[in-house]
Amino acid sequence: VVQDLEEQAVHDHLKELPDGEEKDLLWSQALGKALEDEKPLVTEHLVKEVNDGKLGWAAKISPDLQHLSMRDGRYFLGLLPTDDSSLEDEGPGERSSFVQSPSHELELPRHFNGFERWRSCRGVLDHTRHQGQCGSCWAQSAAYVLETRLCITSG
Repeated sequence: VVQDLEEQAVHDHLKELPDGEEKDLLWSQALGKALEDEKPLVTEHLVKEVNDGKLGWAAKISPDLQHLSMRDGRYFLGLLPTDDSSLEDEGPGERSSFVQSPSHELELPRHFNGFERWRSCRGVLDHTRHQGQCGSCWAQSAAYVLETRLCITSG
């Protein structure tokens, strides 16, 4: 909604400009942005490029994503740009308190499979939530973590 209002303001501003090179340039820029916004979010080329990297997993175009545009993708990210300085990155000094380094070296297993470790929770661990076009990935993630921790704790 905010983006639509911003685009309308740009459109209205362009209508008010007298005809000439500046108006033509601004219209070209606005048109270029609009065309970029309508490019597909996920393409066969992107999928091939990812899969050519042999990352140990295979990418594919999900039916839910196949008709989404770049603009739709930005919408699903959920955070709208703002001038509020409270959303700015605080920098490494202020954020370092959130990261705690272990005082000793951890020995990590060479292989770990949660399905094997918590067999009774397989249905919870394997459950994939579908948020549709809601943009609630943050809530879906929180619900998944809570549900999984409850299952692991309660057995």
